Amino acid sequence: VELLKEQGYQGFTLQEVSRRSRTSIGSIYCRVKGKDDLFHAVQDHVLAKLDAEMESILDPPKWNRVEPRKLILFLVRELAEYLRRHTPVLRALISRELADSVVMKKGKKAHARLADRFQFLMMQHAAEFSHPDPDHGIAFCFNLTYAAIAKHLDLDTITPSNDGSQNQNQPTNSAEEAHVH
Repeated sequence: VELLKEQGYQGFTLQEVSRRSRTSIGSIYCRVKGKDDLFHAVQDHVLAKLDAEMESILDPPKWNRVEPRKLILFLVRELAEYLRRHTPVLRALISRELADSVVMKKGKKAHARLADRFQFLMMQHAAEFSHPDPDHGIAFCFNLTYAAIAKHLDLDTITPSNDGSQNQNQPTNSAEEAHVH
């Protein structure tokens, strides 16, 4: 994980992993098929740790009695700090999404879990929102907030047009339209 944080995917070589872990390359090949297989295992490990961290932060019973205005401020601050803390490793993971559909799929699932937690907490106050479709409004709020923070942190995020989910001819360069992981 430290190697990915420091050098990204390009510096994540089996030779460097071998050197840092003081394990022979042969031993590594006994466990994984190659660099991408090891990268996928590291991604699983990282995403599990990040998911557990966010689950602890966004534990619903902690926020049952928090008014919506304060809850929104808290969630945005926590999301920003979470992304800032993990920017180096997220950058390494995101950088592989276009080249590796497995990485993209896992990233999308992790992003969806994060969005679901954010939305669940906010939906506890849906009756207090004036928006005609609170679920849609909260989802938009999360996606816009995430995209703005990711852009600020210079995370190279994937837009819908790049992942094949929209028409390739539609430009989607603005932060409002970004679907990020």
